[in-house]
Amino acid sequence: MVIGLLLAAGGGRRFGGPKAPYVHQGERLVDRGVRLLREAGCQEVVVVLGAWVGEVADATVVVNSEWESGQASSLLKGLDSLPVGAERVCVLLVDQIGMTSRVISRVISRVVDSPEEMVAAGFEDLFSPPIAFTRQHFIPLMSDLRQALSDGKRGDSGARHYFQEVGGLILQVDDLALLEDLDEPPTN
Repeated sequence: MVIGLLLAAGGGRRFGGPKAPYVHQGERLVDRGVRLLREAGCQEVVVVLGAWVGEVADATVVVNSEWESGQASSLLKGLDSLPVGAERVCVLLVDQIGMTSRVISRVISRVVDSPEEMVAAGFEDLFSPPIAFTRQHFIPLMSDLRQALSDGKRGDSGARHYFQEVGGLILQVDDLALLEDLDEPPTN
């Protein structure tokens, strides 16, 4: 079973508030993230909220009360909340407005249909979520995230450090999406 894990807990400091409830092109970002993960083949989706908490359809919501400590705490909370049968997980960030379900599906298929155990999207050789990985990485990654939070140096880097340590595959997806996230509110 592949579980989608949508990280949507941040406060959106530069954005001017939480991004999860922000409506972009007629859809809340949190709902868009859930939809993309479902379209890509995730059987269940867990959404980690924090600065903003609200109802999210078609997903299990968990709240990260320590969201201000950075992305690592949200990823840790999400991994800790995965259903028992989870064999693989695909992590997506709520503000990735350039993301498509085709990219997510391509990343997931590399950990389902090949011997790859950890795969991230790549745009011009840059690492980016979505990142998918197998169950054997859950506990070591959680340990790495706890270390990141305790030393305070990598709290906002999520899985990047662990991914680099284990030599995860960067799958080039420039042809299917843009590395575009929503850092500031659009100006009209």
